[in-house]
Amino acid sequence: MTRSSSRAAVLVDTDVFSILYIDTRAKLDSAPTISIDSGVVDAYASLTAACRRVGHALHDKIHTGDRWIAACAISKEVPLLSLDGIYAGAPDLALLGG
Repeated sequence: MTRSSSRAAVLVDTDVFSILYIDTRAKLDSAPTISIDSGVVDAYASLTAACRRVGHALHDKIHTGDRWIAACAISKEVPLLSLDGIYAGAPDLALLGG
């Protein structure tokens, strides 16, 4: 993911993306993505442990995909734009919406 000097980067969750683009097939192919790297893996492990420690529901197995999305945002130091309430109060996550 690259950052533009004129615009701040934001990670867009799938719920928001699907609202913005009704026909997502072509848009998904051209959307920038975040590759899983050691920073994302470290953020995922830290987030999982932190959520478990404070009792945040994001640590539940059903939210594994959501945790990966949050870890990407945390690792790349960008806010997450989501309407999904599961992210509210997640440790170290800058959240827009939700």
